Amino acid sequence: KVLEFKDGTEGDEDLLEIEFNEEDWTKPEGSEWYYYNEALKADEATNPLIESVVFSGEAGNEYQESKATIYVVAEAVQAKNNGETVLEAQGWTTPVVEE
Repeated sequence: KVLEFKDGTEGDEDLLEIEFNEEDWTKPEGSEWYYYNEALKADEATNPLIESVVFSGEAGNEYQESKATIYVVAEAVQAKNNGETVLEAQGWTTPVVEE
């Protein structure tokens, strides 16, 4: 994530609070990745991972009109005959950390 002031300089990205959808997505302890809990059929989409992005109450007026950019990296693996749950599926580039 990157936080940019109106003039193009960078702000403190730690002042961004991101709320994730942890009902439909799982983030194993020790992992930086979220995994969608259900296998998708062709042309289906996931429910959103990010529910909201807000500034911490510690952010001052200098953050008005600033811009937050959140970079997302996505992966997919075959679901059929590949484990009973998303955490058992094989083929992820980044190994799943067990909970």
